[in-house]
Amino acid sequence: MLAARIRLSFALDHVRLSLNGEPLVTWNYTRVMGQHVRQVIIPADRVPADGSLRIRFDVTNPRSPQELGTGQDERRLGVALFGIRLCERSAAECLVPAS
Repeated sequence: MLAARIRLSFALDHVRLSLNGEPLVTWNYTRVMGQHVRQVIIPADRVPADGSLRIRFDVTNPRSPQELGTGQDERRLGVALFGIRLCERSAAECLVPAS
């Protein structure tokens, strides 16, 4: 189980989560979301024998603060990742602590 605490500053199309180069899940956003937790189960057969995990978040519609008129920063941003937790237990035991 992977739990990620993220925040969205503006509405996005999709956030795709990949594991070791293979798509795992796509989260769809149609409105601005404050800080919240998203959880996804990682199937055991997706974890290599050495236990290594390469996790990637791809945002389909990133924008810069400059484009949004909220600052001069030209970097195209998508989500803020405040925490991530991996665990082998049930969803109730895999909570990302509030910041």
